[in-house]
Amino acid sequence: MEVIVIESETFKAIQGMFETIQRQIIELAAENKKLKSDYWLTTSETAKYLKISTKSLEKYQLDIGYNQIGGKDKRFKKSDIDAWLAKNYLKSSK
Repeated sequence: MEVIVIESETFKAIQGMFETIQRQIIELAAENKKLKSDYWLTTSETAKYLKISTKSLEKYQLDIGYNQIGGKDKRFKKSDIDAWLAKNYLKSSK
């Protein structure tokens, strides 16, 4: 076994990086869990999920379906988005 010696400041910096990575993993896992459930997404969340702009989403929103109460931000049901994606899936002819 080889022993590596590093300065205490370097160790603390590396430890800080690992803590940052750990927090990011926890946040991503929570976001992933939220997206897997039948959850209502905002317009910006839906656009991000589809990897399109909110302007492009406006073209598809009637096909996907959404809910809007009192003129506020539209809400898209994740299961409806996934069903719309599946319905519009084009398989490669190769």
